[in-house]
Amino acid sequence: MFYKLSVSNVKKSIQDYAIYFLTLTVAVCIFYVFNSIDAQKNVLTGSAVSESFLNNMDFAMSLLSVFVTIVVAGLVLYANNFLVGRRKREFGIYMTLGMSKLRISGILLLETLLVGSVALGAGLILGFVLSQGMALFSSYLLNIEIAQFQLVFSAKAVGKTVLCFGLVFVVVMFCNHIVISRYQLSQLLCAAKKNQSIQVKDPRLLVGFLVLSVLILASGYALVLAVGMNPLDPLFLAAIVIGAVGTFLFVYSLSGALLFFMSRNRKIYCKGLNIFVLRQLNNKIVTNFVSMSMISFLLFLAISISLSMFTYRSNLERMLDGNLNFDASGTVSIYNQEDREKDLRALINQNQAGIVLDDKTQFALYKRRSVDTSMSEILADHLSARQKEEIQKSVYGASNIAGKTNVLTSSEYNQIRGLLGEDPIPLTDQEILVVSNYDDNGVLTEYIRDVGTVQLAGVTYRIKNDAPIVENIMTGSSVSYFYLIVPDSFTDFRDAPEEQRINFVCTGNDAERAEQKAALTKLLEYYETLSRNGQATVEPIAIYGVTNDQFQANIYGSAASLIFIGIYLGLIFLIASVAVLAIQQLSEASESIGRYRALQKMGVPDKLIQRSVLQQILFYFALPLGLAIVDSAFGIRVMGERFNQFHLSVFNGVSLIAMIIFAFIFSGYLYVTYKGYQNVIAKTHSIG
Repeated sequence: MFYKLSVSNVKKSIQDYAIYFLTLTVAVCIFYVFNSIDAQKNVLTGSAVSESFLNNMDFAMSLLSVFVTIVVAGLVLYANNFLVGRRKREFGIYMTLGMSKLRISGILLLETLLVGSVALGAGLILGFVLSQGMALFSSYLLNIEIAQFQLVFSAKAVGKTVLCFGLVFVVVMFCNHIVISRYQLSQLLCAAKKNQSIQVKDPRLLVGFLVLSVLILASGYALVLAVGMNPLDPLFLAAIVIGAVGTFLFVYSLSGALLFFMSRNRKIYCKGLNIFVLRQLNNKIVTNFVSMSMISFLLFLAISISLSMFTYRSNLERMLDGNLNFDASGTVSIYNQEDREKDLRALINQNQAGIVLDDKTQFALYKRRSVDTSMSEILADHLSARQKEEIQKSVYGASNIAGKTNVLTSSEYNQIRGLLGEDPIPLTDQEILVVSNYDDNGVLTEYIRDVGTVQLAGVTYRIKNDAPIVENIMTGSSVSYFYLIVPDSFTDFRDAPEEQRINFVCTGNDAERAEQKAALTKLLEYYETLSRNGQATVEPIAIYGVTNDQFQANIYGSAASLIFIGIYLGLIFLIASVAVLAIQQLSEASESIGRYRALQKMGVPDKLIQRSVLQQILFYFALPLGLAIVDSAFGIRVMGERFNQFHLSVFNGVSLIAMIIFAFIFSGYLYVTYKGYQNVIAKTHSIG
């Protein structure tokens, strides 16, 4: 009997369960998709990056999923409280008929199992479908071609999903039992008669708060634009605090200020149900302004993270432009003086591992030095204070564009160009070349065009090239680089030459190149193993470096990990935000039954009431979203300035995909909320 009653209740309250079911299904889907990464090893094969990436990401997703489970549990409990609150009168009738609280808890337990099981199944099916696309997405992120596509299924991810959401359902059932056991019959039967009173704060005070909040937000935006993307700067943290205060104040005062301004225009204020709508909005926003401000912040994170993560990979090739010229690069250590006069290839091929590099593997030696000046000093009059600070303190601070400038002699640089099959660039004793991929807002190109000279050790040198040469002198260095190529006659180096460096290029047909690249990889791994075991000197020479493939594996693997984590969190933040907004609206609908009954008794048409419902929901969803979009616009502008350093863009075709996904989820929740709100009113008053 109780099973039939539970099934009947679920069917009868299907629209009430819509938000609950939707949130569970989407959460299960996302949870499965991001935990099924381990199964992609069957598709992404034959690559070192894919194996290491999948192992690392599987571990990272397992840790992150603990946080996600906690967030989802909170959401489900929040939604469950709404459902229980909606049915207080129903439970009161059960108790009047002699049903014990334990049996009522049992009915709720069965309903939770029914809805949860269906949502779990639907989410897993949807997750299985979407995980096939995730395999393609992984191959795109890792820059790996899938030779033959096959279906991806992860039994491990299914087990994780069932376990985590099973625990969530157990917690929900336990909480339901506690809530039901604490209810008194009088509370349950009189629940429908309780109504929230509408209290309007002093409207002039709210207008003042609104103006103040706009000024505070403007100052926060101005400060973050001035400071830039520099989390270590105290002013950056101050800008965040100022923005948070402004957001809380703006949300608190906006609806009341609108009520004040609209009331001064009687034609608009008295039109339709505008009076009712404005007062409803003011009451619910003032009541929930703290949670709405937090939701705005979560939406800001969701938008910013999603856009930046989706566009980061599409910009990666341009960030790597000029960094992938050589098949391998490294440093050379020759331990005995007499060996330094020997042929380098013969010395390498003496290794005890029997690894041979034939003439198809070409190489060039050079010594990287530095001069006692920095890029910031060279471009001093052309760099803004922000650009100077970002060069020194930003994430690029440990790269080749910060600190003292690295230099190569002309003959060494032309040997490297010859290795790539490029013509040499001759320099006179008064000429230099600039090699760099840094060009924030074109500042370096502008400097070369307008000034065209660089002073080193008191001597002025003319820059021979018209624009920076975007071509790194080695593979495996930092993504950003800045070098000066000086004449061979230049001797005023800041320090003694570093150890010799070497670049390798494998030539021949595809098979020969593949064979030599494999030998080169084994050779570098052999030297690395000797060094790790403290046996480096058993060979007369050691080369420590990285191959082109390994460098790309590190770059693409790190980027993919960052992107997966960012998108995972972005989606969870988005779902958490819209789910809370939806539940707050549906809870408010239940509390406003008396007011809608009064409107109906006054003869207000159902169509007008439905329109007022839509207006309230749209405004309630749009307020935190609008604030989040404005915040994101400034945040993305700051990120855009960082991308501009390498001629990159925050917005591109891939970012459009992120916005479409965001809009689909947001509008889906908005629609379900609207239909649920209508249902709450219609079930009691026959509206709709």
